Amino acid sequence: MITTTTRKLTINKLSDLLFDGFDDSSLQNFCFQYFDEVHKNFASGQDKRERNRALIQYCQEDKLSKLL
Repeated sequence: MITTTTRKLTINKLSDLLFDGFDDSSLQNFCFQYFDEVHKNFASGQDKRERNRALIQYCQEDKLSKLL
C-alpha cells in the first residue's frame, strides 16, 4: 500500500527526474509523442517548469502509471 507521504515523495522525485532529464524542447517533443492532450494545452511563453507541472498534474489523474 502506498501512503500519502510516499506518493508525494514519488511524485516529487518523478517531477525532478523529468525536469533534470529533459530540456524544454525535448519535454515538448515527449509530450507531443506520448501525451498529446497535455501538449495541446501548452501555451506560448510557458517555461519548462510549468510544462513539467502540467504533465505531472495530467498523470496524477489516475494516469501516473502511463508515465512510469
